[in-house]
Amino acid sequence: MFKSIRLLSFDITKTLITTSNEIGAEFMKIASKYGLSPKCDDTVSRLNESFNKNFKHLNKQLPNFGLKANMTSEEWWTRLIQLSFADIGYNETSDQQKLQQASQQLYKYFSRGNLWHLNPDARELLSELRKQKPEITLAVASNFDERLETILRDLDIRHFFNFMFVSRQCGLAKPDQEFFRHILKTVEVRPNEYLHIGDDVENDYFPVKKIQGNALIMDPTMETSEINGVDPNDVVPNLKYFQKLILNSENDDAVKK
Repeated sequence: MFKSIRLLSFDITKTLITTSNEIGAEFMKIASKYGLSPKCDDTVSRLNESFNKNFKHLNKQLPNFGLKANMTSEEWWTRLIQLSFADIGYNETSDQQKLQQASQQLYKYFSRGNLWHLNPDARELLSELRKQKPEITLAVASNFDERLETILRDLDIRHFFNFMFVSRQCGLAKPDQEFFRHILKTVEVRPNEYLHIGDDVENDYFPVKKIQGNALIMDPTMETSEINGVDPNDVVPNLKYFQKLILNSENDDAVKK
């Protein structure tokens, strides 16, 4: 697989970076500054669940951060944050001003790198790829908004990437196959010369495979290998393992566990 690769793209969240703290904890920390007290002992865990549920719902209703609905990214995230709080008992009417202030602050906070945590193996992987595989073009391929550029600069990894394919900015989002075709066309590589690595089968694996590209799924549990349609050889436990594979590979043998 690796010998022919000319373009390597990375998913971002949960692949290269994650939030430094639980979403619910950060939400509650900011909300408390505006007078919103915890509803109960498990408010943080309930906010985590509410956020995940509402993110999926809003992403389906208004995909790509509301781009086609002419929403700004901030408006989309504000709606998501307010829905997440309302879902666990905060009053959208009486708490409206406080929720609005908290939402605006949270959007700004998550615009910078200090609330994001870099995968411990990411920097070494990217650095070694640059040193040992200069012929490979590196890219970001992420469903994210315009804040990603600043976040990656703050985390000091933006300079590793030749291209940034961010859904909100290019107008296409995973799992649309056109998102990946757009990447191939822009970089001018053939599908067999392309490898994408991410953590989500529906977003990062199946659409790439459907356009005849190469894809790997990062899964510490390795349970993804049991999903119908996923080649077990396309599942890696972490970035460190992937680094050994791609840097030590001398032929086109399939990925082995």
